[in-house]
Amino acid sequence: QLLEVSFDDLTQDTIETMKTIYTHFGWLKDEEWAESEILSKLKEEISAVQSYQKNSFRPLHPTLEQIIDERWGPSFDRLGYHYRSAGSSESN
Repeated sequence: QLLEVSFDDLTQDTIETMKTIYTHFGWLKDEEWAESEILSKLKEEISAVQSYQKNSFRPLHPTLEQIIDERWGPSFDRLGYHYRSAGSSESN
């Protein structure tokens, strides 16, 4: 089985995304989720990392961005990934 989960979904709505993962693979039934030990542990973990901040990176050099776009752009587009930097003339 395959389940694609976006990083944005995982970071913005962690609990619901994890519920989707657990129920998709049959590890827990939908009705078991609310009372599961997994959910309580997940809430503890989220609370523990509440102040965590993601790394920030400078925009890529335009030449490097163009190379990545030429080689990987069609795959990123097909999969719905937004990969172009803020400095790019194109927006996705």
